[in-house]
Amino acid sequence: GTMAGVPYLDAIAAVIVAVMIVKIGFDLAKPAMQELVDTGLDVQRVQTIRNTILAVSGVQDVHMLRTRRIGGIAVADVHVLVEPHLSVSEGHMISVIVEQRLKQAIAELEDVTVHIDPEDDAEVEAHLELPLRNEVLKRLEEIWKSIHQVQSRTKIVLHYLGGHIDIDLYLPLDVIQDTNRDWSNQTKALTQNLHKALEPYAEFNTVRVYFE
Repeated sequence: GTMAGVPYLDAIAAVIVAVMIVKIGFDLAKPAMQELVDTGLDVQRVQTIRNTILAVSGVQDVHMLRTRRIGGIAVADVHVLVEPHLSVSEGHMISVIVEQRLKQAIAELEDVTVHIDPEDDAEVEAHLELPLRNEVLKRLEEIWKSIHQVQSRTKIVLHYLGGHIDIDLYLPLDVIQDTNRDWSNQTKALTQNLHKALEPYAEFNTVRVYFE
């Protein structure tokens, strides 16, 4: 610029070179900075995660899905909605399959946390005031003490749903002994008695009786 008699061109050229150096430096530093800062996966990968989960048998819905990049890896945390009365082992199996398939679908996913939910806890408030199993069994023992068939129970399964406790009561077939009445009427009467005894207690919702 000076040799051409236009000295300010040198300054302009210097500014242009400086801007180019800054841009190159930024482009080189950006991937490294992203590895140092937690960022979520892109929209396409998040949708792949959602679709992969929904394709697993037994999964009804997906909610509270969160993803993060940490260094060179990615992690995911997700809540999976299943049928409310699934067994614990079936729910666990679903979570294992979800984790396995997500890692196969998204190469950079190294850690996946799957929460199995019987209801959408993003919409349904958790009722922490409800008693746990030991206390529930004590209460039921007192509530049903006059119903002699309950004393022969083989199993009680509790379902915490909608702010209440649903009860699955398992009884042996031989608790039905009166041959003068048909089996259907006896089981219906027993179920009605169990429900009626629970009516004064707000924490209990329903009881289902199974014979084995």
